[in-house]
Amino acid sequence: MHACLQTCARTGVAALLALGLAACSFTQPPLYAPLGTLGNFGYAERQTGDNAFQIVYRAPVFSTFSFGPATRERLASERTALAYDMALLRASDIALARGMPAFREIHRNNDVRVDVQDDPFNDYWFNRPCFDWRFCSPPPFASRDRRTIVRVAVTLDVQLEQSLQAGAFDARATRTRILAARPNALPPEQLPRGGLTQ
Repeated sequence: MHACLQTCARTGVAALLALGLAACSFTQPPLYAPLGTLGNFGYAERQTGDNAFQIVYRAPVFSTFSFGPATRERLASERTALAYDMALLRASDIALARGMPAFREIHRNNDVRVDVQDDPFNDYWFNRPCFDWRFCSPPPFASRDRRTIVRVAVTLDVQLEQSLQAGAFDARATRTRILAARPNALPPEQLPRGGLTQ
């Protein structure tokens, strides 16, 4: 009986470790997708005039251990840059699909919300978002009992243009640049081949 209990205990520990490793190996789905199809993120657009569009990209909600103001500001800046890139990528695809080589950014709005919340249900071993880090425990300077939640949406108003003029975005070059900088934007099988020249 004692040996059986030891075996069951070892099996249980192994199962828990496997679950922990699975959580730590969490991978972000492709970022470039219509809003809501793969999660709480994605793009949406509406036509506002002749060759004019408004594009919104909502970045994935980012939740992590609570840090100081400087780190929270950096996290918000990173998510804003991500959302802006995805909105530009969508603008590039709209322009190219309509045979337009360029587009101009008319207006941009960044909606950035950073909340710090108490996490009374946090458990050191079983209830921590280890997929936020390369390790599964918080660094010593982070609070285990408070959470930082970053929500970002970027709205772009763009005008498609029939030729590339000063101040406008080259649609094909913009698409190539963003996909090279953010390979997780699309599934690997959808990434352009041959040095991202599509």
